[in-house]
Amino acid sequence: MGQASSANEPTTAAGWAEEMARLRTVRPRPIKKLFGLQGPTPAQAEAHAAAERRWGRAYRRASKEQKRLLKLENEAFRAKAGS
Repeated sequence: MGQASSANEPTTAAGWAEEMARLRTVRPRPIKKLFGLQGPTPAQAEAHAAAERRWGRAYRRASKEQKRLLKLENEAFRAKAGS
């Protein structure tokens, strides 16, 4: 969908589910935990917001692909089981 497919991207719903799990482990820490009571400088806040956007974009894509492939795999299974 506008993005080039990478050779190392998952090709199954289970693979995308694993990618989602991996992404959850590398999610940026909350800004309050990173900078405490003092808070971030404007540059730090901007960098953190950019990291959150990148992570969110990757996670939404993985979720969308996982749902799409799960639907296709389920339809293929039903078609195979029905015949």
